[in-house]
Amino acid sequence: MTNYTVIVDDAKSTVGKADIALQLNDVSTTYGKSFDEKTYGYNQDTNYLKGILKNGDDASVVTDNIKNDAIHYNNTGAVTDTDKNRQGIYTADAGKDYTISSNDTVSLQDYNVTFASGNSTVNKAKLSLTVGDTSTTYGSDAWTPYTYTLTGNANGDTVDSVKENGITAVYTNTGAVTDAASNEKKIYTGDADGKYQLLGDFTLTGQTAKNYEIETNTPGKATVDKATVKVKLNDVSTTYGTAFDTGAYGYDADTIEGLTNGDGSDVVTSALDGTYGKGDITYTNTGDASAEEKQAGKVTKTVNGGPYYLEGTTDKTLKNYNIEIEKGNATINKAALYLSTGDYTEEYGDAKAVQHDLDTGTTVTGKANGDDLKDLISQIGIKNTSPALLNENQTNDVKSVVMP
Repeated sequence: MTNYTVIVDDAKSTVGKADIALQLNDVSTTYGKSFDEKTYGYNQDTNYLKGILKNGDDASVVTDNIKNDAIHYNNTGAVTDTDKNRQGIYTADAGKDYTISSNDTVSLQDYNVTFASGNSTVNKAKLSLTVGDTSTTYGSDAWTPYTYTLTGNANGDTVDSVKENGITAVYTNTGAVTDAASNEKKIYTGDADGKYQLLGDFTLTGQTAKNYEIETNTPGKATVDKATVKVKLNDVSTTYGTAFDTGAYGYDADTIEGLTNGDGSDVVTSALDGTYGKGDITYTNTGDASAEEKQAGKVTKTVNGGPYYLEGTTDKTLKNYNIEIEKGNATINKAALYLSTGDYTEEYGDAKAVQHDLDTGTTVTGKANGDDLKDLISQIGIKNTSPALLNENQTNDVKSVVMP
């Protein structure tokens, strides 16, 4: 230049580091399950990083220098207190309002790096509910208590606390008859051979609803057991030495006990024939003579050997009842013995001959039942009071004497 001398001042030109914020990845877990820290980190997508880096820098400028496991994280959805962890508590309540963040700053050659918070989600845990089995007797509305069990409680929650905080259950028993018209007729159950279920309709409320959802709901069995019906056999009787009349064997429908659920006696009588020999009951009369006794000519047991019973068994089954056959009484009454004394003539003064005629002249007739009736004379204790003898050594005068 003609008029100037140019002097260049040696000034410094400084390029400052760029500030960038790396986006932390979103994380999630299930209520009560600790977060997997291997999923903690920042977005390392190449396109994402090129979008925030300057001057055309490659993503490796960040990824080669910042490692996920070197970052200090703060997850508001996680519980990291050691004492609580010992109690099985690893997360906050289920929800999506938590964050994962880091206060770290990293200085790279050309960048000051901070971290943008990500979302931290605690998903609801899943419960498996199983309804317990229940049972009752046919015709009864007294079912065993309705209950249910659960699995899947987490995060230090007990089964009881999950139930109390809260779960409500409404049960439906397909084996129970609950309509008013049937109940007025005393009908309370289905048949004993039915396949029934106890169903549970569960509603989660309160803290339980916040942290849990139902995954499975398994129904229980509802069993109707058979009732017991009692069939009382008829009382029977006979006379000593006379066979029992088997035509009287059987039962009276009016004495049947245990009928329930609106049933009448026809439920039993239509299925259980009590006719001796061709019905459904096999009879045993303990008053009958034994096989050995029958060979000796006996028909019945003795009068005083009892008590005797008419007993019965059956293979018959009813859909809703077990059959219990109650024994009847079998009574043996005394038989009648008929005594007669014949006519006899002896010489006047022969007291011994007269006495012999008196002792041997009595006969016994009646139902023998295998007994030797002649042997019974001595047991009867007959005392002959004929006036043919004045005393054991002296006869009466000669004349016809009529036995008293």
